Amino acid sequence: MPDYYGDVAGGTEYFGQRLRTAVWDDASDEDRQKALWEATRSIDRLAFKGAKTDPDQVLQFPRNTLEDIPDNILYATYELALALLDNIDPEIEVRRLGVTSESYGGVRTTYDRSSIDQGTLSGIPSPTAWQFLQPYLADPGEITLSRVS
Repeated sequence: MPDYYGDVAGGTEYFGQRLRTAVWDDASDEDRQKALWEATRSIDRLAFKGAKTDPDQVLQFPRNTLEDIPDNILYATYELALALLDNIDPEIEVRRLGVTSESYGGVRTTYDRSSIDQGTLSGIPSPTAWQFLQPYLADPGEITLSRVS
């Protein structure tokens, strides 16, 4: 069973129909695999609706009664991998995007974490990837109860 979503060939096919993918096109297969792995790790840290299809599976998908990983999860992985290959670091993005004002004479910086979009705060600095993931995310205000006998 794979330990990341998608594969290099799938990513190349996906990006073959999209503009502004030079960073993917120019990357080595080894770097593409690393980007897919890192993107998968970021995606799997999110809270998703439902439960894993098999409790012993490594990845969060497939879920519920699905046997396959949904296309939108694959697309999100490819989009996030592209952003990572383009040197977008989620941690730096959170720090940088929280800045609301800077001053150089008195060296003052003001941060407002509420101004950062939820995707970036969640470790997904690609707006396109975040849009693909949203339908699968659990409602943060929802509580799931389980009865244990």
